[in-house]
Amino acid sequence: MEALKNIMSTIYDYFCDFYGDRGYLTLLLISIVCLFVLYKKDRHIIWPVFILIFIIINPVLYKFLFSKLIFWRLFWMIPEVLIIALAMTRLVESLRSDRQKIAVIGLLTVVIMLVGTNIHKNGGFYTADNPYKVPQYAVNVFDKILSLDDSPSTILPEPLYIYARQYSGNIEMMYGRDVQGYIVYTTDERTGMSAQIESDNPDYNYIFAIAAGKGIEFIVLDVLTPAADVSIQDKFGYHEIGDLEGFRIYMADRP
Repeated sequence: MEALKNIMSTIYDYFCDFYGDRGYLTLLLISIVCLFVLYKKDRHIIWPVFILIFIIINPVLYKFLFSKLIFWRLFWMIPEVLIIALAMTRLVESLRSDRQKIAVIGLLTVVIMLVGTNIHKNGGFYTADNPYKVPQYAVNVFDKILSLDDSPSTILPEPLYIYARQYSGNIEMMYGRDVQGYIVYTTDERTGMSAQIESDNPDYNYIFAIAAGKGIEFIVLDVLTPAADVSIQDKFGYHEIGDLEGFRIYMADRP
């Protein structure tokens, strides 16, 4: 029983974190009840939602399956926006006069505004530097690498490995956001490499040895870290091709 209690407590914590102050969750639950009780023709939409919720908060499934996943992402499957919009639409449809409909629409709009979050307030929005909507310094680094190889294998620091996914699918990476825990599976080798790349004093023997063994062509580090000795570069068959946008780029020697 204690194990079950701990699992349900964990699921509850995830649930609360996902729905924040729970105002939006309350609106969702009210919408589900209204559609199920008052508008029976929409029950075929609500039943799958009940099944989804049952599956997601199932302690047995959590123990053997969901605990190995990024659990909170499962809440994405619950179509909150569609359910709330449908319930509000049905409510407005049931009113007879246009005046009543306009008044209720206005009232519901205010309710949504009050329980929701204004994404434009303190959002830190800024004009994109390019059509890819990634920082221009990252684009410049990627363009340099891609100019030397159409499909380069790379080891990149944060945040370059995040932006690379958005910029070009041709850039192959040893690791990405998996080392941050966002992906289900990673390896000790990947996390170890990431730790060295992000270190203030990287172990270049470690970095170049693994990179050479995997046939990695480009290694990129922050320019603020100490540069690799030429002797270490020569030992593993790499050479520095220069600094760009605050990053130092090493390239494997070609035959």
